[in-house]
Amino acid sequence: MSTKILFLNTLYDPYIGGGAEITLRYLTLLAQSEGYDTFVISLWEGDYIREEDINGISVYRLPIANLYFPYRKDKTNKLERVIWHLFDVYNPVMKNYLMKILQEIRPNLVSIHNICGWSSSCYDVMNKMNVPFIQVLHDQYLLCPKRMFKNDSLCLKQCALCRIIRYPYKLKSNKAIAVVGVSKFILKKTLSCGYFKGTPIKTYIYNYRPPFKEIVEHKKEKGKIYFGFIGTLAPHKGVEILLKIFKKIKKENWVLLIAGEGKKDYEDYLKTKYKDENVIFLGKIKPEKFFPRVNAIIVPSIWEEPLGMVIPEAFYFGIPVLGSKLGGIPEMIREGINGLLFDPYDEENFKNTILEFVKNISYWMAKKEDIKKTSQPFFDRQRWKREWTDIYERVLQLSHE
Repeated sequence: MSTKILFLNTLYDPYIGGGAEITLRYLTLLAQSEGYDTFVISLWEGDYIREEDINGISVYRLPIANLYFPYRKDKTNKLERVIWHLFDVYNPVMKNYLMKILQEIRPNLVSIHNICGWSSSCYDVMNKMNVPFIQVLHDQYLLCPKRMFKNDSLCLKQCALCRIIRYPYKLKSNKAIAVVGVSKFILKKTLSCGYFKGTPIKTYIYNYRPPFKEIVEHKKEKGKIYFGFIGTLAPHKGVEILLKIFKKIKKENWVLLIAGEGKKDYEDYLKTKYKDENVIFLGKIKPEKFFPRVNAIIVPSIWEEPLGMVIPEAFYFGIPVLGSKLGGIPEMIREGINGLLFDPYDEENFKNTILEFVKNISYWMAKKEDIKKTSQPFFDRQRWKREWTDIYERVLQLSHE
C-alpha cells in the first residue's frame, strides 16, 4: 500500500496568495510523481466542504470558522481583525473540521505549510491522531500575525503581545518531527525565538522553480539603462522607497520598469505621486517577458523576505540583482558576482549602490553567463527531489522508532 502524504495550507492551486502556494503546487506534484498518495487540505470562501481532483491530486477545501476569509478583497476594520486573530490563536471548530478529514484520509505523514486560518489547533489534531508532521516555514506568521512587519516598519524582535498570543504555537510546535525553512534565515529566526525545541530534524531546503520554456528576447534602446522591479506593489516590498530614490538620482537615460499589481488605492497613489516619463508601470507581466527588458532588477524589501524567488529567476536570465540586506536575500546574492546588497533603511547606501552599478555597468553586462550559473540550484529538480524525499523518509522512519 502506498504512503499517504497530506499537505495542509491556507490556499491551494489555482488560488495563489504568494510564493508559498507556487512552491506547494510543485511539492504536491513531486510527491505524486514519486509514488506517494497525495492529498491537500486548504481553506476557501464557501460554507461547505468542497472535494475536487486537481491534476490527479485529491483536494479538500474547508470553510473557515472565523469572521471572514483572510484573502477576501473587501476591507475589514481594526476590531474585526483583532477578533479574527484572537480566534486564530486556537480555533476548536477548525480543529474539529480538520479531525474529520484526517479520520477519513488516514495519512501516514502531514506536511504543514501556512496555517493562517487553521490556528495552532491543527498541531493538536496531528498529536491526537498520532500522525507525524513536518512544519515548512514560508514566513514569520508563527512568530507574529503581521509577520514581523507593523505600521510599515520592520519588527526587530517579538513584542510582548506577540509572545503571549503566539505561545500556543510555540508550545505545540515541539511535537513536529521536522521543521524545514525555505531559507537559512527563516529557520534560524524561528528557532531563535524558542520554537521547535523538541523537534529532531531541523533543516532548510531552498525552493525550486521549473526552467522557463519561452524566453522572449527584447532589444533595449541603445544608451539607456533599464532598472526593474517585479513583485507585489505593497509597502513591505519597498517599492515606494525605490521610486523616491530613483526620482532623486535618475539621469535622462535611466528607465525604471515596475511590474506587478497591488491594492488599487495603493497603486493609484504610487502612480500619481511618482508620475515620471522615466518610470513605467507595466502591470502584471510574465517573468520571461520582463527580465529580458532590464539591465538589473532592484529588490528593495523593507521587511525580512524569507527568500524571494524573483532573485534566482533574474539570475536565470543573466540579470544582476541589487537587493536588500534583510531576511533571506543575502543567501542568494554574492556581492560582485551576481549582484550587490544595500540597506533599504539607509538612503545614502541605497543611492550609492545604484550609482556603483551604473559606474560598472560594462563589468556587469560581461558577467551574464556567470550570473546564469548561480541560478542553477534553484532550477535543479533532482536536487529538490532528493532533499524532500529524504526528509519524508527520515520523518517516517523516526515515527516508527
